[in-house]
Amino acid sequence: MVNALGIDYSEWIGSLEKGRPLWGLLYDAQSDDGSTVVYFTRNEVVTRVLIDLVNGGLHGHNGEARVLKTLISESSNAGKYRSFVIDVLVRARSKITDLFTFEQGRDLYEAALAGLAAEDRLIEHHFGIWIQDKGPKDGAAYRQLEKALHSSAASGSDRDAPREHIHASMAAATLAQIRGGMLDWNQGAERARNHLRLASSPTFFNAHSSHVAANLLVEAAQLAAQKQDRETADKFTIDAFEEIEKAFQTVGAKARASFQYNKTLGMLEDL
Repeated sequence: MVNALGIDYSEWIGSLEKGRPLWGLLYDAQSDDGSTVVYFTRNEVVTRVLIDLVNGGLHGHNGEARVLKTLISESSNAGKYRSFVIDVLVRARSKITDLFTFEQGRDLYEAALAGLAAEDRLIEHHFGIWIQDKGPKDGAAYRQLEKALHSSAASGSDRDAPREHIHASMAAATLAQIRGGMLDWNQGAERARNHLRLASSPTFFNAHSSHVAANLLVEAAQLAAQKQDRETADKFTIDAFEEIEKAFQTVGAKARASFQYNKTLGMLEDL
């Protein structure tokens, strides 16, 4: 990545030597796949100081957004650092949601996607979630999620976005459009129910995903009740109970010994 940014690698290494500007502030380690060397700050204090320098001592995160955009653009163009892009835009999405404006985050996702040599369903999906969480509720999130649904998974990737997850996100986007008055109730309710049906595949099970689907079904039932559509509310409620029952039956009693499953089942019971 150092070379991808146009920085001489020998100068970078030299800056880490004793007595040089970065000495003692960063440490090196092997990447998870052992293919390269990565650098980390020594502690939170160092991280805070470096971030303040990047932002020019100003309140806000414009400097961080600018630097991240450059790193993501060069990483995508180099074609070798997808893991870095995933770390920022997927694993740390909740963190950048707290830091950046909708426009800043949008620029990061667009920079990543523009530099890729092939489609990447995972990044496309999380871009849709970003729009849903931070952007206008005018259907843009749904359109982006639809694009993600029809995208291919990154070649050779060990992490992907199952289409069932995307359907759950599309159901959430649909309900948001209904609440915002951007979508007719009858049309939206049928669309949401169809996506939730596809999110619950007989060949795919994930305890967390099952909880998300059940929660969305409960939310849809409540929305139907507000619309005085008792028949549809009953259908969503029955679907929610069926999803919860399937989760309990699939996971089984032995899951009680697993903290991860036990936590998810506890959330399902709360519904």
